[in-house]
Amino acid sequence: GVLPYQLLTASNHIHHGLLSLPHPPPLVVKWVPHPPSQAQVDSAFKRVSRCHSRRSKEEEEEEEKEEKPEVIGSNRFKEWAVVLYASAVVGNAGKALLGRVPIGVAGIAGIGAVTGSRKDLVGAAIGVYALGVATSIYLSLSG
Repeated sequence: GVLPYQLLTASNHIHHGLLSLPHPPPLVVKWVPHPPSQAQVDSAFKRVSRCHSRRSKEEEEEEEKEEKPEVIGSNRFKEWAVVLYASAVVGNAGKALLGRVPIGVAGIAGIGAVTGSRKDLVGAAIGVYALGVATSIYLSLSG
């Protein structure tokens, strides 16, 4: 098994292993170019731990008495890795969306102001641009 403090190192090894494959997963190549951060690793572990924390009071009390370190088994480790990398892909794609839209919106609004275009036309252009960016990112996520 793996101990919780080893998860960041495990994540780094997984990332290196994925990128070292002859055909690395395109989603990882595009959206997770660097290993997930400690915060992402911890967040994924907490999410997986919540799913596995449905234990009886007796089990919890017995575990507290034994004071053994928490060991993450193979199935739970695999679940953690899937949650970690899925969250990293979605999170980085969301950041890209938030980074692209304001720049384009400002450009469209600036051109609209300079040319004296009607507000409804500028608003429509901004809407079409934002939809295009969102669609582009969505399509890149689907492979």
